[in-house]
Amino acid sequence: MSTGRVSNPRLCRAPLLAVLALTVIASGCRRKPSIPEATYRQAVTAFYVSLAAMQTSQDVIARNELERVLQLVPEEAAAWANLGLLLLRQQQFDEASQRLEKAASLAPRNAAIERLRGLNDSRNGHLDRSIARG
Repeated sequence: MSTGRVSNPRLCRAPLLAVLALTVIASGCRRKPSIPEATYRQAVTAFYVSLAAMQTSQDVIARNELERVLQLVPEEAAAWANLGLLLLRQQQFDEASQRLEKAASLAPRNAAIERLRGLNDSRNGHLDRSIARG
């Protein structure tokens, strides 16, 4: 008899993390006037490939594509945030913090990024900072 519980806790968090990634995407990846059309298309394609890879646990592909986006458009907050999210999922909290800080500097007062920063703070044992971001 099934109890309806998922045995892998990472799977329980996957929908939340995917929702956060989608929220960040909705707030970012807008074309800046100074970006050439070809660069913009490459960046958007790499961004969405990275999202699909994150949602299917293809972390190496996701990271490569996010880094490609950041090479093309280093001021894209959504790419920094999603890279932070990917590193957070991999429990690389220090690296995640750096990427999320960069995202926050590019998109101040973005609720999705603050949520990710709070989650990272919580996982690092900084509950006071995590609560303050909440």
